[in-house]
Formats: sequence, C-alpha cells, structure tokens
Amino acid sequence: MAGAWVRRGVNPDDPGEAVLVVTIDPGNSPGEALAAGMGDWGHEGDGAFYIVRTDGWIATRLDGTSLTAEVHIAEHYVREQDADPAGYPPSPGGYLRVATATGEADPALYAEAAEGGIVVFHAPHGSTFEEAMARQDPEEDWPLIWAPPPPPGELAGE
Repeated sequence: MAGAWVRRGVNPDDPGEAVLVVTIDPGNSPGEALAAGMGDWGHEGDGAFYIVRTDGWIATRLDGTSLTAEVHIAEHYVREQDADPAGYPPSPGGYLRVATATGEADPALYAEAAEGGIVVFHAPHGSTFEEAMARQDPEEDWPLIWAPPPPPGELAGE
C-alpha cells in the first residue's frame, strides 16, 4: 500500500508549510501505475507536474492520527491506458478510485495542510517518509501536485 504523511520541509519555497505527501510505487499495483502515469497529463511548472482537478484528485481524511488518502482519476484516462475501469470502485462524476495510501499524521498539521494540494512522489513500496524523500533528485524526480476533491455538490452524480 502507498504511504501518506503530513510534514513540514517538503516545499523548498516555504519550508515551514505543512504539506500532505503521498508516495506511490508504479510497480506495486496497476492502480498505482495509473496514478503515476498522470504525470504524462500534468501541467509542467516549477519543478513539478500539476494534475488538474478535472483529470484527477486526492481525497484525504484523518481518523485520530490515522491518515487515508484516496487517489481518484477520470474514467476516460483509465480507458486510454488500456485498463479495465470495472477493476476500480467508482466515485462521483465519472472518476474511479485507483489507489489508497495510509499513514499517521498529527491532527494539527493535518488541519494546516488539508486545504492545499497533495504532493505525490514515486518511492518503493513500504518506504518510510524519510527513505522516500532521501531518494528524490529534484532535477530528475519531479513530484505530481494533485488537487483536493471538488467541494460537495460540484461533481455529477452527487
């Protein structure tokens, strides 16, 4: 399963900012591979690929200190990657939940970070946050910046 954390020091432009971080391993599961492939659709800028909300989003929730992040991507993207949409649970508006990441987070930090984008890095399955960050090369390993889900009522089918 992919990892999820909230940490400071991730954004080089604002090291004090609390950031939601998810790691995925494209070789771990077909869903994680689909999520990683969204970088091909992302908008390049400032050393990252930005995933627009119409292509995909990540919903997060905190239960005590248990953090869950669910990656949702547009069904048409799954089809274009020759994947079977029936293999993924549907979510409102023509999206599919393709991956879930879990971890632990401080509730106060989560509250600070919950409205911002979610930073996704590639890292081997089972990596700790520290291991995942240590292997990132800012020149080569550009993260994916995902939007949180649309506000309630904005997705078709809600």
